[in-house]
Amino acid sequence: MVALMGCSSKKSQFESQFMDGCAGKNGGREQKKICSCVIEKLETHHSIDELTTLAQQQPQRLMLETISHARDCGTK
Repeated sequence: MVALMGCSSKKSQFESQFMDGCAGKNGGREQKKICSCVIEKLETHHSIDELTTLAQQQPQRLMLETISHARDCGTK
């Protein structure tokens, strides 16, 4: 149970930080919708630990994936 709580905490922290960076504090509803879609797509391909590592060690790669997913999410 502790491991699940730890993962949930990491996930919540990553998602919160991602949303702040993606939509900003004043992001509109449409922007937040796209950012949420991007998170879902990223989490389909990577675990939270992998996403955290990418953000720290390969931010360019994470940015390229984010942009690609944002394009897909924006056309929904």
